[in-house]
Amino acid sequence: MKSDILTSAKPDTIDEWLLDTQAQEEFVNSLVIYLAHILAVEISGVTIKQCVVFFQSKLAIKQFEQDPDADGLEELDIELSRSDKSLLVHGVHFPASDPRLGCDYHLLLESIPGLVFVNCHFYCESLFDRYTSTRYRFQDCTFHFPWSQQEETSGPGPDYVLFEACDFKQGVSFSGDDIGSEPLHSCRALFQDCFIDGELSLYGLKSDIPVFFNNKAHKQKIEKIAIEGCEFGRRFTLANTDKIREIDLSNTVFNDKFALINAEISCLRIRNVNFNGLADLFQSKFGSLLVRKSIFRDFAGFENCQFGVAATEKSKILLQYVSFYSFTNFRGGRFLLPLDLRNTNFKEQPNFLGCHFDTVARKQTDRETFRIIKQSFEAVGNRIEANAFYALEMEAYRRELRCSAKEHGWTWRYWERLLVKINYVISLHGQSYWRPLLLIVFLVSLVSLQRANYEQGWLVLPAAVSSLVTPVVDILNAWANGFVLFRSLYTHYPGHEAFILFISFLLSTCVWHFLVAVRRHHRR
Repeated sequence: MKSDILTSAKPDTIDEWLLDTQAQEEFVNSLVIYLAHILAVEISGVTIKQCVVFFQSKLAIKQFEQDPDADGLEELDIELSRSDKSLLVHGVHFPASDPRLGCDYHLLLESIPGLVFVNCHFYCESLFDRYTSTRYRFQDCTFHFPWSQQEETSGPGPDYVLFEACDFKQGVSFSGDDIGSEPLHSCRALFQDCFIDGELSLYGLKSDIPVFFNNKAHKQKIEKIAIEGCEFGRRFTLANTDKIREIDLSNTVFNDKFALINAEISCLRIRNVNFNGLADLFQSKFGSLLVRKSIFRDFAGFENCQFGVAATEKSKILLQYVSFYSFTNFRGGRFLLPLDLRNTNFKEQPNFLGCHFDTVARKQTDRETFRIIKQSFEAVGNRIEANAFYALEMEAYRRELRCSAKEHGWTWRYWERLLVKINYVISLHGQSYWRPLLLIVFLVSLVSLQRANYEQGWLVLPAAVSSLVTPVVDILNAWANGFVLFRSLYTHYPGHEAFILFISFLLSTCVWHFLVAVRRHHRR
């Protein structure tokens, strides 16, 4: 039996409700009657009137000895304190309450050993502001204000989840006490199949209770997760989420499995975090990723992950001062943003098989990162993939030289820059055998045309030009004659010594690049 005051929506602000004393009194009186009906059904041999008097005594409205219906209520109080039964509270809209105003309905709830709130609405920021032994849990409830779980309580029990299929309109937070203890003593998990608009904040917890216990079909909705100064003894698993704006983990220890599976996260920050168990981020998408001063002691999986949602040159995937003590898997990863592994330590070679770098990532990733990836393939004998990343490493080196030349002047390491540039133009750092092959065909054709023109006289330089060019050509031919290995060729083509030497040098260079490229495309 519920009155309209119990089932009606409450004001959007706490102050508006607390200023309405009449509404508060009406709510408390209606709640007394409602709870009395429930209790009378659960406890045999007790009348509704006796239950009303019992709850009124908790509010100090009446005393046991002053009411004729108070007989046996002391025994009821004792029986309730020893009972493990939970009362079902359905469809009530709970407002805020201030004990100083004399209408504290929390006193009624604290007198009941167990409570299950089903389809209830809460227009307050917490249920209890002090320790309570009442076991309570929530099913299909809606929390309209930021919800806070700070005070220590016994929890709903090891077989029950604290929040099941609940909707938090403005976020929820859990905080440990001064010695880092969790606010719940016994609970299967904190959340199951819930929706959280706003931020989930966990601060200063030392907990053996899983945070999430969702069904596989549930699509988790949550805007932000902030975890600081916590230690989790049980697994932390979050899968199949809608887009999460931000996850911020700092100064925290995960002693069991940590999993973010098939999650889309705009920004993931991990700072000073120890993952003592397996860390699995399978098939997740990260708009940006920062891991700093953290340790992964067990397997770390980033398989089929996408790093970056939209390509941009203003951000990167940064792993700074990170240590991986076991196997690390980036297989099938797609990098839309540049990757930075320069300050990362790998005890075992990571796996980058099948990973893909988009244009922005290839252009902005540093040389050392590509060298680390190349080395990971060389360690297992995968020469084809190693050669592909060798080319990316050399291209990053070319960009590095070019940027340094802009800073120090065009003469800075000029010949080194020239050689790297030539290596890129001829064969893409050994990755293309078509380029040197086409150059060989072009050079052979050029020699054939030159010989045909020499014999047929199709193109003859004007006398004025010839008189200027001939002395220079004679000097070059005399210098080329000093290369004794080619003298047998020179005897058949007198006057073309310099041309033969130049073409031979170009042909040998292209042939060498062609052979290197073919070898690098051959799987060992």
